[in-house]
Amino acid sequence: MDYEIAAGPVLYTDEVAEFPHFKYRPWVSTCETDYGTILYATPPNAFQIKTPHRVKWLGRSLGKDNYEIYRRWLGMGPTKVDAFKEKGVI
Repeated sequence: MDYEIAAGPVLYTDEVAEFPHFKYRPWVSTCETDYGTILYATPPNAFQIKTPHRVKWLGRSLGKDNYEIYRRWLGMGPTKVDAFKEKGVI
C-alpha cells in the first residue's frame, strides 16, 4: 500500500485451494481418481456456456487400457488376449 502498486502473495498449491479469490471463482477443482483426490486447475473455458469443460481422468492406473490397445491397435482377438493373460505374458 505504501508504494501504491498492485501486488499479491506467492502461494503454494494448498494455499491456492483455500484462497477466497480462487474459491469464489472456481479456478481449482478436485477429481476422485484411482490415486485418491487430486487438485487440478480448471480449464480456461470452464466458464463458457456454449462449450463447458469436462475432465475425463487425471492419470490412469497402470495397464488400465491394455486390453483395448491389444484389440484395437495390435489386431489381437479377445481369445488371443485372454490366452496371453492366462500365460502371464501380459
